[in-house]
Amino acid sequence: MYLISKYGLGNLDGIKYTGKYKVGVKNLYTKKQGMPYSVWYPIDEGNYETSQYKMYMEGNALENLTWIMKGGMWIAMQPVSDDKASPWPLKHIMSIRTEAVLDAPIANDFSSGDQKLIPIVFSHGILANKEDYQIYCMEMASNGYIVLIHDHCCGTGRYVQKEKEVVPMNTSMPHPGEAFPKDQLPDAETNKATKFWYDLHLKRSQEVSEVIDDMQEDMFMSNRMHFGKA
Repeated sequence: MYLISKYGLGNLDGIKYTGKYKVGVKNLYTKKQGMPYSVWYPIDEGNYETSQYKMYMEGNALENLTWIMKGGMWIAMQPVSDDKASPWPLKHIMSIRTEAVLDAPIANDFSSGDQKLIPIVFSHGILANKEDYQIYCMEMASNGYIVLIHDHCCGTGRYVQKEKEVVPMNTSMPHPGEAFPKDQLPDAETNKATKFWYDLHLKRSQEVSEVIDDMQEDMFMSNRMHFGKA
């Protein structure tokens, strides 16, 4: 009840962004592997229908909630259960809309070329996904930035719906506590875990580069985002 009273019921309208722009969002997939990413950007005020506002939780929300539960078990170093999460919280979560408008035209300041868009590429944390950070993305976009945030597909994302397949969290990966133990000299097992995390972070950085490659494509703004001069 506290969160509802603070942040608003149904569309999070209690959240006040500091920028002068409203926010638009477009969902895309990378060309290389079909990795999902969202692009948040500034838009002008307009009369938009309720159906045009982005749902807070998209896709298979029950699976997403289930993997939140499994991720908590993994963090606590407990055996990960295959139990499904209860669907009752979704009765409210599934009805929440953000104040971001899907596929809206970019603000005139940027389509006219009067102002330049500054890009920000956002990489989510371990066992998270891009939906967890959408309020942060809206804040940055309201201040005139274009924010690209993707779902990592290397097993560190909680539950990822790629263009043609689903990638769940890798529950067999070693816990960071095993890779970086306190008050213990490295041994064969810790070295193995440390190498795993080193390789995994290399994969994560490659996925960030994949989004940047998409953004740097010729005509990305006009052909993928359907913007004007921005």
